[in-house]
Amino acid sequence: MLTSDLVRARVTDGTLEVLGLSKRGRLDAIEAARELLEVTRAAVNEPRELVLEAHKSVEVRPRLLKVRDGLSKLLLDASTFEPDAPVDPVALRRTLALRATEARRAASHLEAFDRAALVAALAAEHGVEPAELERLLYSDLRGAHRLLEVTGETAEQLVDRYELALEQAVLLRAERVVVDVRCRSAAAYRALLRRVKFLRLLVVVDALPDGRFRLTLEGPYALHAATTKYWLELALLLPLLRETDAFELHAVVRWGKARERVTFRCEGTLGAAASAHVGEPPELASLRARFDEAKTGYRVEPADTLLAVRGEMVIVPDLAFTHLETGEVLFLELLGYHHREAVFRRVDLAPKLPAKVLFVYSSRLSVSPEVMPESLPAGLLPFKGTLRATAVLEALEALRTRPSTCAVPPPATPAAEPPEQPPRSGRPKGPRAPKKSQ
Repeated sequence: MLTSDLVRARVTDGTLEVLGLSKRGRLDAIEAARELLEVTRAAVNEPRELVLEAHKSVEVRPRLLKVRDGLSKLLLDASTFEPDAPVDPVALRRTLALRATEARRAASHLEAFDRAALVAALAAEHGVEPAELERLLYSDLRGAHRLLEVTGETAEQLVDRYELALEQAVLLRAERVVVDVRCRSAAAYRALLRRVKFLRLLVVVDALPDGRFRLTLEGPYALHAATTKYWLELALLLPLLRETDAFELHAVVRWGKARERVTFRCEGTLGAAASAHVGEPPELASLRARFDEAKTGYRVEPADTLLAVRGEMVIVPDLAFTHLETGEVLFLELLGYHHREAVFRRVDLAPKLPAKVLFVYSSRLSVSPEVMPESLPAGLLPFKGTLRATAVLEALEALRTRPSTCAVPPPATPAAEPPEQPPRSGRPKGPRAPKKSQ
């Protein structure tokens, strides 16, 4: 992942513009990437510091120095480095330090202290040469890690990844991201939104009147306790958007040393970048496995349904539980990095839900499940550490006995036609505007 100092960008009138590669610049970047790959593959088994020095020796035009350094970072991030330490370096340094302390105390004057003799004696104990012992003392440091394997991508693929990483680096400083997406079919919408949910981002989904969907996401700089994992998963959003028919992204980011608040915009169409693999969250995968092993009376599978509340938002369930005896389908949504306001918003939406939904969230959000009235077709289940199958089964059974607010099953596809009311993001004006539900 690129850091902001490796992004060529400029700010004009409060708008951040990423300076991409021109036609000639891309050709030069591909040539630089080819040389970087060659020197890296020739440096296998060498420490990271020497590999970095070899990268600095690749000559490019002065205006492309930052491009070369960005390509270098992406290349090294994709390569495999491991510490070459047959002996514990921490224990080795501790032993040498203790012996040096004792030797200094015993020496009558400074000239009598001989560090080389101490190193030689310790090296003999471990059966290595003194020079090798000097290397082993700090072999756990990042710069001393040995290069074991180099990525198999081509120079063109590395440059493609660099161009995508420029926009990803901007998103890592985002406070708020709003994306309008258009897909060719309802199935494509479902696939996209399920994969976004698997990233466990702070996202609110709204249906727009023209058939598109709007994704509103909280960025790392909007969180009080932003984690590196959240940053990386937000960066995976862009490859997913590149697979849609079209998207428009608007973001508010903090840029520069002064963390100035600026706006950023990008758009794209189908096929502009490579696919991003998004796996199922481990909590859900483990839960499905335990349900499959036990005789719970439910069949559990990934949900392919979007629950659209007109004029409000779209709920993207993660799992669908089918009761084998009655055929009734209940849904589960796992709130990943969501804050507690997201739970309360779902409580507000519960009377309008077209299906029964169990909302599962971390107990660290400090929201009592009792805030969800038992008369509503939804339930709350906090969990700490591991999501227990017995707790989920108990909550599903309690939810199944609750009355439903709809007489028909939920739609299996998102609404293909415009909703009757404007989305929440575009509040209607005028005397005939419907009153918003609290």
